[in-house]
Amino acid sequence: MKNNSISKKDLRKNRGGIYSIFFILAVILSSVSCVFDDGAQIVSGPYKNLSIYHINDAHSHLTQAKDGATKKYYGGASRLKTLLNKTRSSESIVLAAGDLVQGTLFYNFFHGAADIETFNAVGLDAFCLGNHEFDGGVDSLFNYYSKSSFPVLAANINFKTNPSAAALVKPYTIIEKNGLKIAVIGIDTPQITSDNPKLLNDITISEPALILKQYAVELRSGVDLIIALTHIGYNEDLKLASEIEEVDIIIGGHSHTEVPVPAAVKNKGGICMVAQTGAYLKYLGNLNLKVCPKDLRLAGTPRYIYESGGLDYIGEDITPDPLVESIVSVYEKQIGENVKVKFASTANVLNGNMADNRKSETNLANLFADAIKNLTNADIALINGGNFRESITGPDITYENIYTAAPYDNPVVTIELSGAELIEDFKMTASRYDGDWGGFLQFSKGMKVIYENHAFISAALDGVAIDGARTYKVAMSEYIASGGDGHSIFASKKQDAGAIIKISDAVIGYIKSLPQPIDYRAEGRIVINDPVSNAFKTLLIPYMPPRR
Repeated sequence: MKNNSISKKDLRKNRGGIYSIFFILAVILSSVSCVFDDGAQIVSGPYKNLSIYHINDAHSHLTQAKDGATKKYYGGASRLKTLLNKTRSSESIVLAAGDLVQGTLFYNFFHGAADIETFNAVGLDAFCLGNHEFDGGVDSLFNYYSKSSFPVLAANINFKTNPSAAALVKPYTIIEKNGLKIAVIGIDTPQITSDNPKLLNDITISEPALILKQYAVELRSGVDLIIALTHIGYNEDLKLASEIEEVDIIIGGHSHTEVPVPAAVKNKGGICMVAQTGAYLKYLGNLNLKVCPKDLRLAGTPRYIYESGGLDYIGEDITPDPLVESIVSVYEKQIGENVKVKFASTANVLNGNMADNRKSETNLANLFADAIKNLTNADIALINGGNFRESITGPDITYENIYTAAPYDNPVVTIELSGAELIEDFKMTASRYDGDWGGFLQFSKGMKVIYENHAFISAALDGVAIDGARTYKVAMSEYIASGGDGHSIFASKKQDAGAIIKISDAVIGYIKSLPQPIDYRAEGRIVINDPVSNAFKTLLIPYMPPRR
């Protein structure tokens, strides 16, 4: 029988050669980015850990919000900070994808100051502008974001009238973490100027795909990972991910889409992961990656490997961070308890649901439209469905309820329109309503408008058909009168601001004048005869396209 054992002498003799072989193998393995075993991706070699934490569309929800379905409280900046305290490390970054502001009394009272101080304390590595950052105009945007301690990004926005804002807002930033260079490119929605044409004097917005491609190509050779931090909506993010191979990750916002697990989108360069958290600080998003430094990556191997990701619920059981809590409390006390005072009551829930107000008549929209008509003595009052954010559940109605249900507190104005111009605008509305477009019009008492299969059928005031040759006095928000949300027919008309009363003040005064409790209901002011298309929307749309 042959003895295959190795003698100690032979072992000593060959030890040098064996060590040389192991050394060579070690060098080879250290340069291998990954290996594949029956399709499974196994990390080895120089890949480095990177965790991306992200939020979007906080909308000034600095304190907790109440979930209408579960009746439990969630969110709040101080609880977000606690989660980040537990997870943040030298291997992580924190990003915010637009619309930090607008949506609660913190913005109505402080116009961004409360939000910026709070998120400075939370700690962000980068932020891209959203559409609501422009609600107060470019000068206001600069006034509060100039105090931010984090980079403010928007590669596709050109500031024409405010050089200071132009200098403040950068197209991208490069973050160095754990030996990696990470480029973050900001992209905002072109919807800003179509929704608010007055901003055309101050900014121009380029198409996202064109600009993102330009910067991604420019940066690709000098960084290890490229992240597009966008505020254009989930649908558009998926499209960008499929088209722009130089981008590795898209962290998005604007459509308020809760993406439970980041979507993997294939393109020519490999895989692009797309993530979004919904809105109002309900979740903290996370992606955990292995990223290869560019100088160590072998040809044919991926720039990064996605390990895990998802959404962490920011529940009421999380202990608030004391520093952030103290900052928010100071602003909360300044708002004061006066806004929480009951001033009226309601017999019904006043429906401020976002989707409902963008596709059908609601009792809350009826109430607001009637209040505007009552204030102005107009023939007709209009209000856009995108004005509404939350329902008033009752039975008590507080000042805070009004501000929170409809936070876009524009002045009321009147304009004169011919019946033909009204009908033309109603036709445009008929072609666009889908449950997501914020320009869907709601009407004051006496109006009846009928749509069918996205076509305008008829409109009547007090039972009489709208006369194309007659001139009507029409009340609305200054935003809509300026052509906002696509109502371009209104933009050329001379506005009469009257006593310059804000919508909220008009509504509060009107409610106080009514018998209590108020009993507002949907009553057939808007009739939509297209049940088939509505059924398809319910069945086939798993996420929400961009919102105002």
